[in-house]
Amino acid sequence: MLIKKLLRYVRALGHSRGFGIQSPFVYRMVTEVVCAEGGTGSKTEQLRERLSAYCAKNGCRLSEWDMCDGQLRRDVLGDMCSRDVVLCYNIYNNVSALSSWQALVADPRTGVTIDAGLAGVAFFDLKMYKRNYLVNL
Repeated sequence: MLIKKLLRYVRALGHSRGFGIQSPFVYRMVTEVVCAEGGTGSKTEQLRERLSAYCAKNGCRLSEWDMCDGQLRRDVLGDMCSRDVVLCYNIYNNVSALSSWQALVADPRTGVTIDAGLAGVAFFDLKMYKRNYLVNL
């Protein structure tokens, strides 16, 4: 049994870096920004640095939200445009933070969302297919 598992692992080794993502934009975002190496501080601080550099390079506006208060900022969601990106901290910190993150993912004004475990990234470009991607940060 152990040998079969090892053979399956070796066979899938060359195909395991795709995260199951079919979108070229999201794949590039995950590999070059979310799961990239480098930076100083905690993993969420490193993600914030890489995401702010990405937004500065591509003309996006980055907002940072802490989901610990458990309040989804619906008033702010109406002002978001297709060039806005939101970095949400502490999405699994408590039940209310998780429900706020899930409400943001389900909101029709959001497009692609990336759940990185420690933090979440939401894009508001509705031209892309709406989907939530799960990756490990």
